[in-house]
Amino acid sequence: MTTSERKMLQTNRLDRIASNDKDIEIMVIACLLKSKEARDMISRIEEDDFYYLEHKKYFVMLNEYIKNNKDFDIYAVPNRTTALTSFYSRPDVLVSNFHLYLRRLKEISNIRKIEYMAHDISTNCQEGKNSIEIREKFLDSLSSIKPHDLKDIVNVGEAINDFDSILDYDFSKNVSTGFNALDRMIGGLQPSGLYAIAGVPAAGKTTFILNMIHNVLKDNKKVLFASFEMSYREVINRFVSMITGLSTVAMRGANRRTYTLEDKTLKTIAAAKEKIKKYDLNFIGKGGLSVSDIADRMKYLGGVQVLFVDYLQLIKSAGKTRYEQVTQISRDLKMLAMQFDIPVVVVASINRANMARPDKRPQLSDFRDSGNIEYDLDGAFLLYRPAQFKADANETEAELDIAKNRFGKSNVVMTMEWHPEIASFTNMEKRGF
Repeated sequence: MTTSERKMLQTNRLDRIASNDKDIEIMVIACLLKSKEARDMISRIEEDDFYYLEHKKYFVMLNEYIKNNKDFDIYAVPNRTTALTSFYSRPDVLVSNFHLYLRRLKEISNIRKIEYMAHDISTNCQEGKNSIEIREKFLDSLSSIKPHDLKDIVNVGEAINDFDSILDYDFSKNVSTGFNALDRMIGGLQPSGLYAIAGVPAAGKTTFILNMIHNVLKDNKKVLFASFEMSYREVINRFVSMITGLSTVAMRGANRRTYTLEDKTLKTIAAAKEKIKKYDLNFIGKGGLSVSDIADRMKYLGGVQVLFVDYLQLIKSAGKTRYEQVTQISRDLKMLAMQFDIPVVVVASINRANMARPDKRPQLSDFRDSGNIEYDLDGAFLLYRPAQFKADANETEAELDIAKNRFGKSNVVMTMEWHPEIASFTNMEKRGF
């Protein structure tokens, strides 16, 4: 193979694998079309930050127009296309998240530059260039890749404004879990936050998340629940049990069984069903979905205020190893929470490290063999029921360890009562109260 043929092969291979994110490029352009604040930051963006040629063309055109027109109007942009208009109309673009989109765009751009350098280094090596010459050439090239956030440079005026935003924080945007003691510790579920409910199998994780979902629905929130282990019929059965106090098992076949107070029982169930009909609950029970697939359904529904997932390790991912898959899933869920500016609550499995410890309570470190979940989480709640490990323990006793709380105190243990027959956790309080 000749040198020119080898270069062509390498270039073609690089074009196929070069890092890019089409959605992020579109979102950045959409924010430039929608927001003056975004347009004020256009000097931070370069043509080469975009991978797709059509996006490069749109950026160059917009950049020129923005420089020469103080009063921006999308309908006056020269050579405006249908694509640009569709970008402008995308409902999932949040201009308040522009800095997140921009950060992602710049990071991918930097990675792509490094990929191109790696390709050029390989070509120079195969052509027999001097090693010191190659080193000096590419050290200079690497130094040209600049940090895109420059977070270490903060003007005091910006710092004061940021401090004021903390003082003026609107807690009404937070979503109550319905567990008052938990809300007092974490301030409720915060927009853009990622939360996990974890524990060993049969600890009651699904029951706990269903309690939380039910509480959120009673607060008139629009919820999307992606459950890969439970049918919508079972979810409704659990909700009816929570409302009526009737056993989930006893309700199976209730229409055909003979009750001492049969009419009253069926009327109670009917009243619960009427309450549930008023909930704005949307359910995904189909397995094999990725985080991107869930995001597509959120865009279709519109206005989702909280996303619940049961459970994280069943979400589809393209990672090669299980560690890579779970790491990517948790990172994607955090990005989704920020994109839609809503809380995301997931059930997560942990490894069996607790079985080798005298104290069987799960710990935050038990996440580690399942990817970097704990680093992406804003809140981690670990469930523990002593009766799973101690024969003489109270069957109803349960603990919830707030193992991570980005917005407050961590390692606080709440005590609860577990009632599996009515699918409920009750009487939560901080230990020691």
